[in-house]
Amino acid sequence: MGNNQVNVFNKKPPSRFSWVAEIRSQAENSNKPPQQFTMQIKAKQKGISQARNDQSICTTINMIKEPIPLVVLFRALNCLSDKHILNRICFDCPDNTEMKEALRPSLELAKMIDTQEDALDYIAKRGAAQAYTRDKRIVYAKILLETEFLPHVSTLPDGIYKKSFFLGYMANKLVKASLGMIQEDDRDYYGKKRLDMAGALLGNHFR
Repeated sequence: MGNNQVNVFNKKPPSRFSWVAEIRSQAENSNKPPQQFTMQIKAKQKGISQARNDQSICTTINMIKEPIPLVVLFRALNCLSDKHILNRICFDCPDNTEMKEALRPSLELAKMIDTQEDALDYIAKRGAAQAYTRDKRIVYAKILLETEFLPHVSTLPDGIYKKSFFLGYMANKLVKASLGMIQEDDRDYYGKKRLDMAGALLGNHFR
């Protein structure tokens, strides 16, 4: 698959997730390998009432051991209020109630995390910084999001703002696919494949 493209796929049972969006993010002119980032909608569980069925969206970040709720990640990127998060995701259809209802479980899951510092601390506790003090954990998570998270968007401290928009675009595509508003991506479509020529292949071997 090509780098820096969002692809959405439907998962079949017994997968824990019903839909997955993924991207291989690589900064331009960087020798670092692509950073895999995924976003998943939890699948409905049989035998559990609709009210208790958690169909929230979670994300998987490199160097973080546990899934991070989508809304917590938005707040770590300094997008704090529910309204701002919905504006990021529903940017092209702000009045679509079906999409907003689909995002309700994700907003409710993260209602206890309401500041950027709490969100950064939440992320760091699930990484290699568990034993650090709170201040050091916050710095660790901030540097991680600046440099390792979606590096093709930015690797600079002021790139956090841009990353929140790209995260919204990715969530938008995932939710739309889950609601049947758009089709899932085709893994075999050559337009989304990466084609490495001889020079690039020899360069990789040399490195």
